[in-house]
Parts: sequence; C-alpha cells; structure tokens
Amino acid sequence: MDAKGAHSVSSGAQGPRRCSVANCKSKETFKTPGHLARHMRNVHLQPLICAHPRCKHQKPFGRQSDLDRHVRSKHQAERTYICPVNDCPSHLNGFPRRDKLEKHLRGRHAVPRCQYSHCSATVVDEDRPSHFTSIHGPYECAVGSCASAPVSRFTNERLRNHLRNHHKSTSDPVETVMCRVEGRADMTAHDFHVAHLSAWADCSTCSSRGGPATNADDNNANDPRTH
Repeated sequence: MDAKGAHSVSSGAQGPRRCSVANCKSKETFKTPGHLARHMRNVHLQPLICAHPRCKHQKPFGRQSDLDRHVRSKHQAERTYICPVNDCPSHLNGFPRRDKLEKHLRGRHAVPRCQYSHCSATVVDEDRPSHFTSIHGPYECAVGSCASAPVSRFTNERLRNHLRNHHKSTSDPVETVMCRVEGRADMTAHDFHVAHLSAWADCSTCSSRGGPATNADDNNANDPRTH
C-alpha cells in the first residue's frame, strides 16, 4: 500500500478501527483517524526501526517516544558497565550502573565479591590483578571495630574517604591523621590517631559484624610516641 492509499484509509475511518494492512501484527484499536494515521506512518510507510547495529529488536515502534525510550534504556552511552564474560549477551548490551553489573555477575556467573574488607566490588578472575592494582594499596584502618576486621588494603585516597565517610571525620582532621599514618611503617590508622578529635564514629560496616569497638584511651597507652 502506498502513502496515498494509506491516507485514504485513515481519513475515511469512522470511530475506532483496527489496522487493515495484511499481516499487520498490531492488536491495537485506534480511537481516532489521527492515531491510525500515525500507526500507518510509523509502522508501515516509514517504519521507526532502532538503528543500533547490534539491536535485536527489529519491529517498528508505533510512536517516536517509544523508540526514544528504547534507545535510552538499551543503547545509551552510559550503559558502559560491560559483562566481561565474552559469550554473555550482556557483554554487548552492558548495564547503566556498576551495581547492576555486579548483581548480574553474582547471580548469572557466580562471581564472588572482592576478598578485602570495605570493598563490595564483584571481580572476575581475569580482572583481579588490575582491580587490586587500581583499587587497593598498602594502607589499613584499625580505628574502632575496624581493628578486628579483615584487611582492607586501602589506597591513600580510599583511606581518606573511609575516615571521612565511615568514621565521620572532617577534612582537616583527616589530613592530620593521614600525615601521621604516612609516617608509620605499618601505614595503618589507629585509635590513638583520632583520640584527640572532638568527635568521631565507629565504622558502621565493621561494627555490624559484632566486633567490639576499641577504646581510644586504652590505645593511647600503646602508642610509642606517648612514652
């Protein structure tokens, strides 16, 4: 059917109608001639097909807004978190957020979380070396309940963020603490590093494991700098 024939069908429609094009799979009943004309244009005359080269959805969309929503949810650039398993469909499609990818890896591929404390990343075997190199480092936290937790292997910046976010230490005290930590052989933040602060919190992650928070005053006695 050409454009002229399609227009005559739509303009002659009276009341709700179904599409009369042979083999049209639409089950929709169009309430107005305009709705039918839009269907004819978008599905049969100038089909709204997704132009993404790897898209498996080859059916025309009835409305431009439907195609736009499909592109946003399936192909937009922010879907950059790609499954590293080559034969997985999500290796091509990807995910819009890292947590979605990590949930997929744990559920679909049984990939475990990172072995270190305070790291929730899900890491496949081939990515472990690069993960440890880029995310982890030589720093540790032994403040409060963190003292009884497994090792964390923080980088300098991640330990700073940990002290701010988990122990509620403000920026200036963090700088002071880090200067002291960087001068230690064990590169570890201890209770005596925060004992002088007016306020600091125990780590919610480690305290939820049931490990008792260490008393900062008791640890002052063990600080070699106080003797």
